[in-house]
Amino acid sequence: MLIRLQLLLTVVGVLCSTCQPRPAPAPNRYGLYRIVVAGSSCYGSCPEFALDMDSSLFCAYYGGEFARHRGNYRGKVTEQLWLAAVNQINQLHLDSLPDTYAQIDDAPQVQFILYTSDGKKHFLGSDGALPEPLLKIYTWVVRKDSVLALHPAPDSISFDTFVQRPFPPPPANYRRNFLPPPQSRTFANKPKSLVSDSD
Repeated sequence: MLIRLQLLLTVVGVLCSTCQPRPAPAPNRYGLYRIVVAGSSCYGSCPEFALDMDSSLFCAYYGGEFARHRGNYRGKVTEQLWLAAVNQINQLHLDSLPDTYAQIDDAPQVQFILYTSDGKKHFLGSDGALPEPLLKIYTWVVRKDSVLALHPAPDSISFDTFVQRPFPPPPANYRRNFLPPPQSRTFANKPKSLVSDSD
């Protein structure tokens, strides 16, 4: 009987020593309660999208050209994504960061709106020009489909961001031809000074 009790206590001790408590969530330094991130297309296959997520894990999503989910959606983000995003934002010095960053023609434009206890903070720039924590959040949303659980939305969704929308072409009366159309040239049309005696 004593051996069985010792064996049972040993098994319970081993099991308890392997159980690790769940780490406490990162403190929310700025009182962040909502994040909106949007990305534009580029000269490649960068997705046009907008994602609005909040601390209750509710999200709204729009997917345009090259997005994995095209159209309007509502759903949830994973708790892991939200806590990881809060952790990344905690690394920033929001009060001293500029609002705009380099905008490179062939790179996607990325827009963030962070809703904190002190108000809203906007960021806009090319993906590679953003601070590293913001770039990580953008990359997670673009590459990790598993962080979103989405269902098609029957209604249209309005986002405060604009980069996810394709730019309309300029009106016809503003289009100008800067170069005349090319003309075909033959040897017969060349000035005599350009034609050699051997021609």
